Amino acid sequence: MREFITSAVILKREPRGEWDERITFFSRQVGKMAARTVSSRKILSKLSPHLEPGNITTIRLIEKNDLSIVDALKERKVVWELVNFSHLARLLSDHEADPELWRVVANEPSWRIILRLLGWDPEEARCDSCEAALPRYFDLMNQHFFCDRCYAFGKEKDTMIVVE
Repeated sequence: MREFITSAVILKREPRGEWDERITFFSRQVGKMAARTVSSRKILSKLSPHLEPGNITTIRLIEKNDLSIVDALKERKVVWELVNFSHLARLLSDHEADPELWRVVANEPSWRIILRLLGWDPEEARCDSCEAALPRYFDLMNQHFFCDRCYAFGKEKDTMIVVE
C-alpha cells in the first residue's frame, strides 16, 4: 500500500454506483489523474464539499488495488467563473506533470494561455473554415478554432470554449 499527498485542482466528479464517485483532478506533481472515493455521495460525507470542481484541495491518496482518495481539505476556490472544469479535463493528458500549466490553472486561469501551453496557440491560429485570423472559439472535440461567423453556423456549442 502506498500513500501520496498532493495539492490538486478538482476537475470533474462522476457517480460510480450508489454512493461512490470517480474524481478527476490535476496536480503539479502528477498531472491529470482520476481516483475513486467511497461513500462521498452520502449526505453526511465529510469529503464531498472539498471535492467540488474548481476547488484547490489537498488530497491524500492511497493505492492498494486501485487509487482512492481517503482524505481531502479544500484550500481555496479557483476564480474562473466562465469555465466548466470538465472542459479542461478533456484537454489534459493523463499523468503528465506540467508546473507551468499548474501555475496558470491554479492562479490566473486563462483559456488563451492554457491553449498556448498545450500546443494550440490562439495568436497563431486561423479559423478552420474560412482561414480568418485570431479566431475566438475553440472546439474541444475536434481541436479546431472558429471565428464568430463560422461559429454561428451550427457548430456543437457544448464543446466550444471562448478564447479570451
